Order: sequence, then C-alpha cells, then structure tokens
Amino acid sequence: MTRIAEIKTAIRHMLAGTAKVLGAAVAVLLLVSAPGCKKEVTGPVPAVFGGPADVTLILNNSSDRNSANPIKEPASKAVTIDEINTVHSLKIYAFKHDPYGPQNNELVAYGSYEGITGAGPHYIRMELSASGEIDFYVIANDIYADAAASTVLNEESTRSDIENFRFTGLVSPGTDAAVAVPMTNIPDGTATDRNNFTYTVKDNTVIPIEVSRAMARLSFSFAKSANDDKIFINSITIQNGPESAGYFTPDGTPEGLNSQKETIVGSQTEITVLNTTGSVEGNMQDLADEDYLLPNNVGVSNSAGEFEDNADEAYLVTVDYSVNGVGKTKEIYLPPVRPNDWVQIKAIFKEDIDNCVFEIIAVPWERKVMDDIIFD
Repeated sequence: MTRIAEIKTAIRHMLAGTAKVLGAAVAVLLLVSAPGCKKEVTGPVPAVFGGPADVTLILNNSSDRNSANPIKEPASKAVTIDEINTVHSLKIYAFKHDPYGPQNNELVAYGSYEGITGAGPHYIRMELSASGEIDFYVIANDIYADAAASTVLNEESTRSDIENFRFTGLVSPGTDAAVAVPMTNIPDGTATDRNNFTYTVKDNTVIPIEVSRAMARLSFSFAKSANDDKIFINSITIQNGPESAGYFTPDGTPEGLNSQKETIVGSQTEITVLNTTGSVEGNMQDLADEDYLLPNNVGVSNSAGEFEDNADEAYLVTVDYSVNGVGKTKEIYLPPVRPNDWVQIKAIFKEDIDNCVFEIIAVPWERKVMDDIIFD
C-alpha cells in the first residue's frame, strides 16, 4: 500500500469514529428534548375576572347566634355599649383575589354605611366593577374604634392598610352616648386566611357574611348570702391591658402593655340581692358598670385567678369591697382574653369575709371558665 493510500484509510477510520460519537450525542440531545420527557416549569395560574356584577351581602352577627347567655340591656356607664342594635355602621371592601398576581390590590367595590338600626340580618346591595374570585373585608362599628387619625380607613385604603389596621380601644363619646363594639368578618378571631372571605361572584350573587366582635366584654354580678349583711363594692379597677390590637390579625395580635389603671366602678355600690343557694347561677345583682377589653393572649391558667410567672402582662382586676364594715381588697388575674370573649366575674359575699368566693366565667362571646376565686 502506498503512503497516500495509507493516509486515506486512516482518515476513513477517524471519520467513522467521529460519526459514532456525534450520533450518540445527537441521541442524548433528542432524548432530553423529547416531548414526553420534558420537565415543565409550573407556576400560579393567572387570575381571570369577568365584567361588572351586582351582589347582595346578607350580614349577620354570629356572636349573638352562638351566645349561650341572653343579651343584657345596655349598661349605664359613661361608655355605654348598645347590645340590642349591635351593628350601627359598616365599611365593606371588595378586592380581586389574585394572591400571586398583579391584580391582588385592585379594589372592585367600596361601601360605607351609617345609621344602621335593628338586630339584623342586614341586606347590603353593592355594584362590583369585576366578577370572579373576590375577597370581602367587612368592618362594623369602625366609627367607634379609637385609632390615630393617620390610620383611619376610607375609600382610599389598600388591602395592606386594612390588614395592618390597629386600634387602641373605644372612643369616649361623652355622658349618655351609646357606642358599639367594632366587629369584623375574620372567623372566630383566627388567623387571616383570604379563603375565609373569598367568594365566587357572578351577577346577582347573594353572599352571607358573619361578623364577630374584635373586643371582649367584662361584667360583674354580685350577691349576699344573708339578708342582714351590709355589702358594698367601693371600687373596681383594671390594668395591664395591651396598647393596641388589629382587626384582621390572629386573635387581634395585641401589642404593647398599658399599665395605667382604668376605673370601672368609681362610686360605692351596695349589694342588695340575696342569694342563699351558694351558686352564682342563682339570683345575682348585675352591676351597671362594665368594661370592654382589647384581646390579650397573656393570662393565667389556674382557675382561681392567682398570680403566675407570666401574669405580669395579664389583665389585673382589683376589687375594693367591704362586708359589714370590714374592708378588703382582692386582686384577680384574668385568663387569656380573645376577641368575642365575655368574661363574667361573680361573687356571693358572706359574713365570714375569708370565705367569700369569687368565680370568673367567660361565655360566648366565647366560653372559658374560672372557678373558686377565694376572697382572703
């Protein structure tokens, strides 16, 4: 074989090997790019909304329906809570439900209503600029919430403004003026989950909305065990409440500590109701003076209201009283207080002052019980 022939043979072998390598590489590329083996990248499906829609919201107060106790007549305190007509005003916001997309902050309807009367249900008709999945934020009695002027909710408020709104308590309207407790449609005060108030809206959709109170209620009921006993409540104060709470946050998410004492009962009140049953479920004298509390996730776990290690930031109620001229003071630490709780402090006073027993009961508004709080 000539030298030229040898070179041609070597080149043919090299090309054949290269072809095998290229063929394998092409096969791998085809395998990777084959439609059946392609790895698809998934993401949120873009939200799609329709045209305008008219809706009717039916507003109910879930707190009254679930209550195991009858609603009392309005109290005669300087801040009087109207528990008969529980809803006086409404603010309703409707946003597009697009949690992963650019339309989530688009407001499709806003309504502000005042002068509402009656126990309900209340029917509110609204015109929405879009249909589809819609988030509704419903706030009742916001006009009675004490908050900084810079945080007032109005038609320009964003979704973030609403979810981060905080208030410090109730306004002070003056003597003989009634107010109402703020309420929202966050379910049972639990974490804000948009699905809890997201509705599929079509034209003429009817939407049921339930609201519950964003605060708790504190009341007092006393009696005496012997007709000849002279029982006087001299004063009742409360302190160690949070400085603020939210509307649409888990259990109000209280913040801060307000150690300033608030006087609930400031003038001497005689207890005249006789209860010889020994049970606070018997005949009791309800004090007209009540208080309305921001939620507080700090409280005692014992059933006697006694101090515990974590009680420094629990609500502290101090009762100054006398039995047949003998004065005593009792400090009672409350359990954790959630939105929509009704904490009832009850006592039957006895001539043997060391055997006077206080009982704390919390009912719906939500139920929790504390028993056998001893007066010592």
